[in-house]
Amino acid sequence: MANFLNEHKLKVNLKLIIPKYQLQKGMLVSGKYRGQNGKSADYVILVLQPNYEGKLHGLSLNELDPSTVADLAKEVGVTMIRNKRFRTLEIPKLEMYGSSKRFYHSKLKPTMESQWNDSYRTFDLPNFTSLMLLDYKF
Repeated sequence: MANFLNEHKLKVNLKLIIPKYQLQKGMLVSGKYRGQNGKSADYVILVLQPNYEGKLHGLSLNELDPSTVADLAKEVGVTMIRNKRFRTLEIPKLEMYGSSKRFYHSKLKPTMESQWNDSYRTFDLPNFTSLMLLDYKF
């Protein structure tokens, strides 16, 4: 399977450290994650559910072509993050109205294998060594 991590990194204008409790659905973040096998890997993630039972649910963009991400952004729309800490910056996130579960079932699950390369992942939040909010050029 192709790895698009470096292509996504080229589309990042700015990275900011973000505490795990400030994550929001629709954000694009990157981080180093230690998996169950003990090995660490870098990920770029579209956050679907920031913290459900201690897990971050999202799409690993490592498996997705940047054009697929841009198409999703055009389809659902992009808004700017509303947060005191980032108010002077224009950092985009995808618009995800309604619940994360509804978004997943209506937009992603029907074409998960064919369009999204089975990129859905759950991550144990404590296993991230750092998380960076990305100012991503859609």
